[in-house]
Amino acid sequence: MSKKQAFPEKMCIFAVVIKKRNAMFTESELRPYTIEEINARIDQAERESALGLGIDTEEMLREMDEELSREEKLEMAATL
Repeated sequence: MSKKQAFPEKMCIFAVVIKKRNAMFTESELRPYTIEEINARIDQAERESALGLGIDTEEMLREMDEELSREEKLEMAATL
């Protein structure tokens, strides 16, 4: 499978991880971001990227795979 073909699958995995993470918070702890907050986060990410901070896409996808694997193992252990 090429990297292009694997990318949508990775995004689906990412969506599952995010959904599980969001389920850990109460509704009162979650709120939509304002446009100003979103723009501030983008600006910060661009500054960090210019400084060589952060991780590339391949590393992010690897970390997502590891996180999903850990969560699946915990779920399996909880059913035993």
